[in-house]
Amino acid sequence: MPTVVIGAVVVAILSIAVIVLIPLCAAGRIPRNPFIGLRLPAFFASDEAWMAGHRAAVLPSVCGAAVGLVAGILIATVQGLAAVWLPIGIGAVLAGLIVGAVLGIRAAESTQQ
Repeated sequence: MPTVVIGAVVVAILSIAVIVLIPLCAAGRIPRNPFIGLRLPAFFASDEAWMAGHRAAVLPSVCGAAVGLVAGILIATVQGLAAVWLPIGIGAVLAGLIVGAVLGIRAAESTQQ
């Protein structure tokens, strides 16, 4: 299997995980834990901070992951798109998680004041 296809599969799997897990944490279906969710100190201050941080992170994280998922599917199914779509997919997932983390930290810290 070519390395590019492996990269596309990894991006797609990571994207699916973000799309499923971040909203579950935001809804309180996945409580504070050391394994699943955004691993930021501000989120661990309380259960309220955990949910507020994830709620704030849902939109940017899921949007970035959706772009990553589309990129992964395109790379795996259409030849010749990898050079453009693999960096876009990786960048979109990372950007969504970074923006989500920044917004999430602000929201989580606001619950402690």
